[in-house]
Amino acid sequence: GPRSPSAASLLIDAKWDHGSTDADIFKVIHDGVAPYDVMKPMGKVLPPADIWHLVNYIRSLAQPKTKK
Repeated sequence: GPRSPSAASLLIDAKWDHGSTDADIFKVIHDGVAPYDVMKPMGKVLPPADIWHLVNYIRSLAQPKTKK
């Protein structure tokens, strides 16, 4: 059958299925996305400050690159 997209591709593609605000991204990382083979919950593994660092990093990946 069709293979699920990787968690990484879900975070940087054009369509954000689970919300696109910083709080939505935090919630996805913290709580995971079922089925949990797609995105396991990380709230018990990472402290909130580290999750916010990930949110900022993901935001940087989604920014259009400008040419100098």
